[in-house]
Amino acid sequence: MFEKNSLGFSGNSKQSLPKNKDKMQKLKIKIGEQVDKAIKEGADTFYFGACYGFDLLCAEIVLMRKRVIHILEPRVIKLIAVVPYEEQPKNWNEVN
Repeated sequence: MFEKNSLGFSGNSKQSLPKNKDKMQKLKIKIGEQVDKAIKEGADTFYFGACYGFDLLCAEIVLMRKRVIHILEPRVIKLIAVVPYEEQPKNWNEVN
């Protein structure tokens, strides 16, 4: 099911993420560093659990990386939602 050069994210709910702005920024930086490292090592496919919290935070960071164009090393980065049940997206709120 998973591709060779892939990485998956799954984590805690939104309530478990840092409430402090500085701590949240540090978490985003750490995740970004790991995503960058994975891409540098050949990862081109990222899976996320499609739940509020850590999963969507990681997906957001991967999406930011998709927008960065490296002229010398262009990459196609795929982000795939692993939706636990078909109706799950109906519960999403674009504000959260």
